[in-house]
Amino acid sequence: MTIALYTLAAMVMLALFVHMSYVYVMGYKYARDNGGVPTPAKLFFFPTVAVMVPFYVLLNWTIGNILFLELDFHPQFTQRNDRHLAGPDGWRKRMAQFWCRNYLDPFDPAGVHCRHPKGGEESAS
Repeated sequence: MTIALYTLAAMVMLALFVHMSYVYVMGYKYARDNGGVPTPAKLFFFPTVAVMVPFYVLLNWTIGNILFLELDFHPQFTQRNDRHLAGPDGWRKRMAQFWCRNYLDPFDPAGVHCRHPKGGEESAS
């Protein structure tokens, strides 16, 4: 029981850390696209990304595999969502739409982070 609680707590902390890092990266992308990023900010950004990337991959290989009930070892959670968005209708596609609509697309300065198929659901709606 204790191991299960620690595992659950670790997974929640992993998800929170990765999402905070994703929002930070999207903020950097916005700043870069709108006038540039000062060198001192870059000195914080690049080490943060170096720390974040392994956790991002770990999230996809653990939580992603559990959520989608599949073994997918692509490094990016976004790749998994894009694949399901382009795939047949079903619960995995709805799950991908949920993650893209609520956690990925709203924070991308472009407005759409996931590759929604043409004629498919757009998160801006």
